[in-house]
Amino acid sequence: MKKMRLPMVLLMVATAIQLFAYTAPEAGKVYRIYNCKSQKVISEDGIARELLSADAAGSNDYKQLWMLIEKGNGFMFQNAYSGQYIQHNPNQSVSYTTGTTEATMYIHNVSGTKYTISQSNNAFFHSDPSNNIVRWWDSANESSQWQFEEVKVSADAVALQQAAFQEFYKEYQAKLELMNHVDEYNALLPTFFTDLTCTELLPSYAAMDDEALRTAMAALPASLQDIAIKVKNQAWGHREQEFRIRDYKAYSDPDYWAEVLYTKKYSRINNPTGVYGNAGEVLYIFVGDDVPQGATLKAEVISGTSIQGTAYSLHKGLNMVPTVKDYSNLFIRYVGKTSLESDVLITDYPKLKIHVEEGTVNGFWNKEEHDDADWVDMMQNLATADVFQVKGERIMFHMSTKYMNQCCPTKISDAIGWWDDMTRWQQDMLGIEDVRLTKFNNLGCAISLTTGYQSATHYRTQYAETYINNLLPYARMMSNADNCWGPAHENGHVHQAAIQSVGTSEVSNNFFSNLTLNKLGKYISRGSANSVIYADYADHKPYILRDGASTMRMFWQLYLYFHEAKVDTTFYPRVLQAMRATPMKARDPKYYANYVYGNEDLLLFAKACCDVAQLDLSEFFRFWGYLEITDKQHIGDYGDFYLTTRQSDVDEFLAHAAQYPKAPAIAFIEDRVKPIPRTDGGEGNKLSHATSVQVGEAAGDVGHYTDFMDTAVKAEGYLYSKAGAKVTITEGSGAVGFKVYAKADDALLYGSNKLTFTLPDEVAGEDIYIVAAQADGTDVPVLSVAEGGDEEQQYAALATAIKQAEATMSMSDETGMKPGYYYASAVEDLGNLLVQAQYAYEQKDQSTHSYGEWATLLDAEMRRIAAATDIRQVIYAANWYALHNAAYPAYSVATSGTKLRCTIADPAASEAKQWAFEPAQDGTYYIINKSTGKYISSVAQSVQVSAAATTTADAVKFTVTDNGNGTFTINDATNNYGALHCDAGKTVVGWLPDATASTWMLTCIVDGQTEIFDAQLTALMARADALLADLIADYSNDMIAKNRPITLQADVTPLVDAGTLLAWAVELLWYVFEHNNLDCRLVDCYDNIPALIKTITTLIDNIAAGYSKPLYLPQASTEGNYVLYHITEAESGLYLTYEQSAPRYLNYLRAVEYDPYAYTEDDDASYLWYFLPTGTEGVYHIANFATRSAAYAVSGKSYLAVDPEGKTEATPYVLTPDNGQGGFFIANAEGENWTTNTSDYVQTSAKKSLLWKISKVRTDTSILPVEPDATDEAWYDLQGRRVASPRPGIYIRGGKKVIVTER
Repeated sequence: MKKMRLPMVLLMVATAIQLFAYTAPEAGKVYRIYNCKSQKVISEDGIARELLSADAAGSNDYKQLWMLIEKGNGFMFQNAYSGQYIQHNPNQSVSYTTGTTEATMYIHNVSGTKYTISQSNNAFFHSDPSNNIVRWWDSANESSQWQFEEVKVSADAVALQQAAFQEFYKEYQAKLELMNHVDEYNALLPTFFTDLTCTELLPSYAAMDDEALRTAMAALPASLQDIAIKVKNQAWGHREQEFRIRDYKAYSDPDYWAEVLYTKKYSRINNPTGVYGNAGEVLYIFVGDDVPQGATLKAEVISGTSIQGTAYSLHKGLNMVPTVKDYSNLFIRYVGKTSLESDVLITDYPKLKIHVEEGTVNGFWNKEEHDDADWVDMMQNLATADVFQVKGERIMFHMSTKYMNQCCPTKISDAIGWWDDMTRWQQDMLGIEDVRLTKFNNLGCAISLTTGYQSATHYRTQYAETYINNLLPYARMMSNADNCWGPAHENGHVHQAAIQSVGTSEVSNNFFSNLTLNKLGKYISRGSANSVIYADYADHKPYILRDGASTMRMFWQLYLYFHEAKVDTTFYPRVLQAMRATPMKARDPKYYANYVYGNEDLLLFAKACCDVAQLDLSEFFRFWGYLEITDKQHIGDYGDFYLTTRQSDVDEFLAHAAQYPKAPAIAFIEDRVKPIPRTDGGEGNKLSHATSVQVGEAAGDVGHYTDFMDTAVKAEGYLYSKAGAKVTITEGSGAVGFKVYAKADDALLYGSNKLTFTLPDEVAGEDIYIVAAQADGTDVPVLSVAEGGDEEQQYAALATAIKQAEATMSMSDETGMKPGYYYASAVEDLGNLLVQAQYAYEQKDQSTHSYGEWATLLDAEMRRIAAATDIRQVIYAANWYALHNAAYPAYSVATSGTKLRCTIADPAASEAKQWAFEPAQDGTYYIINKSTGKYISSVAQSVQVSAAATTTADAVKFTVTDNGNGTFTINDATNNYGALHCDAGKTVVGWLPDATASTWMLTCIVDGQTEIFDAQLTALMARADALLADLIADYSNDMIAKNRPITLQADVTPLVDAGTLLAWAVELLWYVFEHNNLDCRLVDCYDNIPALIKTITTLIDNIAAGYSKPLYLPQASTEGNYVLYHITEAESGLYLTYEQSAPRYLNYLRAVEYDPYAYTEDDDASYLWYFLPTGTEGVYHIANFATRSAAYAVSGKSYLAVDPEGKTEATPYVLTPDNGQGGFFIANAEGENWTTNTSDYVQTSAKKSLLWKISKVRTDTSILPVEPDATDEAWYDLQGRRVASPRPGIYIRGGKKVIVTER
């Protein structure tokens, strides 16, 4: 029979072609067009009229030649064989086609000989991984770029080829016409053949010679006569009958079972025929029987390694199926309907005998019937298509013939064998053995692509054809752990959905990857060390925000305990069954939800694990961050998901888990603590992945999965010592892990499977105790050396504690000028204790305390210091600092011109070495030099740093990190090499932040902050003074010194214990007395001023909230004697001020958030109000202290405003007290009350009102400045020098002291 492919006319044409190198395309010439990425060429599928990428063929393949015809500013592309033009493509990612329309395309040069071809902007020719030429948007992608090779070809040669194509196309149409008579042929064929598959002639016809048989079958077309003669004469080619006549079994519906089993869809092409058709052929398919009820039968022709093509329904008898593309593989899709509910089994569907004629026998390899000799024979004698199929027991390959033959030239059984094993191991975890093979029997499918990464999707996993040499041959695959990881990872995607909580698409599948590694027997599992679990737990990091290299170990730890330690080898199958019964909402086909609660997602998995194991696994999932509260936590996971884990979700899970016995400490289990012998036949132990955690100490010291197998083993003999955050456990045996708890509340803080570990910052300062976890699920205490060690051990523990305390004391600074150091007062108690402990150690004196007790006391005090806040000196914007390098302490940073260097000169003597840190809005700093007034402006790797910026707009923003050892890292966080660094040549350059020479010691050279502190304390004392005067009878700020009795005013009603209230008052009195009456003001008496301000503020707040008294109308003010108040909304706590920025509402009264303790004199005045009498009791003009103007009603509006120019007549307002609520209603003469709108601007309203609280702040006796100073806008420092651009500090402006807190 004639084998059809698109014919090429060879005679006289080959000599007409000459090849040239890549060149610039021109109109009127013929080109072969190469893709820059794949080096394949654009070819036309003449029957399908589609473009595809193909390997460059010989010089006679005119389908790959394109004539460029000029049209306007572009070109038409006409195929030299078919004469068709490339058409415009309306859809992204869809193949370009050819047709008769003369469409215009555009060619643009990218660089050199590389060009793009487009129909418009964002519509470029692109070669996709499946060898289709599609429309794509990205012209920068190399697969969207092309090179032109000119081909010299004559017009006569082209005309000859196009004539051949037209003849070919005419023949194809004639074949299609035969398809219209299939019913007629089916009526006649049974009169000649014994069966409907037409594989045996009736005896009378079998006895005829060829000519007689043709005469007898004259009513049938010649093609059917040819088939009959071949059958009669048994004129089969090599292995032809084996593949043309076969029995095909039914396969289950992959779509249905994917939804039921929570997998991706398995293969839809389980029945390859080993026959392919070329463009223009019609395949004859004879089906021997009726399609069984409940089944469907189709023939599908598929081009390349696609898993979907064109399908045609089949019926009993002859069917005719056209093929429009070369090498279109034929598959039989015989699908039997099965379901969970039905009793119908897939094996109930009988095999169907099918006979395929026409096309070409390519063969396929089937594990059930073939061996490696068959493979070699097929590769050498049958496989002419570009794709070949290999069927295993559980998976199949649908891959490039060329690359499979290259990597498996003599053997395929080991390749499909290990892929079958991988699939079986993964399926064993799914809990599907009740339906596999009986109801569900689809194969997995692995295909090759010309380019691209490994991936998984419905119906297949896919791999780059150039890489399958690493993935198929068993020996090559086993040579590197990565080689099996990829396929196992992708097939894990196929199987993961039942346990795929949000955020775990690339995590939960790696359970199956580690499973495969483990089962192969050569390699150990992969992923982060257990220490990452415990650090993330201490940081309260939710599971979905943890790194995937760690979170994949969660699934593996469960496997190690239940399966490898042989606790329950049915665990995972039953868990997945449970999860399919109660699926996570994000994976449930009824929802596919993007917003989920914890009890609909990860806690469902945790609950199922508890139920299956009949154990309380809450501690395990607590360590893994399952119980952390999240609120719509976004996670990008092939889509946008949002997880909300509520406290109620956690409580519900904990209550559910609590019904079961407590599980052992599975969060410590590992398979990398001890060597494991190989099980693949190789010598020695399993190997670690080069970039993963190595077996041994890196993985842990205890908790190997075998340690969990003997529950009779007890943990004993352990002691621990603690030096700072470092914990060392010694001398014991039998533990599987160690847990760290807080003594205060027994909260679980940390865990470790190592004998030496460092507590993270979050828990390092806690008072702790440690327990050893045992294999039976119980814990035993681990005593500290100080508690349980012998005298020698306790003595050593004391030595360690003394050394640590000395290190802490070395970080103390009495000058208050060294950021990062402790205030001396903060470590005073430690210093005293250290002196005593040193004496006991040196004199070996245990008369007061044992060595262990001294060590414990020192440790407790150091813990207190570590946990304390506000005890380290910080950087202040008002100060100027020297920056000494930690690697070269004698050197500090100086600017020379605009360049920075490290020099030895004394910073106190040179403003070029004095720097200030100006806060930006985002916690970063700008750094300015005092001498030049310029900011650091550029930091680059190994390039000298510059300070040339005159404004912050051009300055570098730095993060300044306190390293905890008296040094700081000053880093441009946007730059990997953005840290200020002093190199060996003493040049300041940009470098990595972790180098010692990238850390700096700061020393204050010019102190501007103390004046600010003094002003803040003065303001705070004024508030304290006013408060105490309101509270205490016969108050004076020196009454303590005069030993006067302290009693409450008669109208005070304590809201707390009266003794407590008086004790607070006495404490506050001492601060007021010290500040106002002693030679040493507070700012001079105390080193830790921020802590002092916080303490006094807390006292004032406690006292203010600790009593009440009847409301009194505010005291009236007079010129030069201002009684100042804060006015606040009673409900919201917002402070009354006036608008100073929005032009539309300038000077309008507004209530805003305000911190009265973050005091600056100038700013504070706008929040201070005083009351001017009107002559009527309770009626006042309410005036602002900053503007010295009283509020008035804005004409024609309900708003209120102040007039700083004093030109507008004030409005009187009535204050009405409400003693029940402790505030005043404020109204105008018409009875309209003060209220606020949605923007908190003050308005008057007859319909609603707000309650206002009026709190006395202080009395001010200042007199308004006189002209011209009041209008002088210049700034002066306290020495009277004019300042152009004030930095934070205290200045004189307009005749007043002004405090600037930020630039």
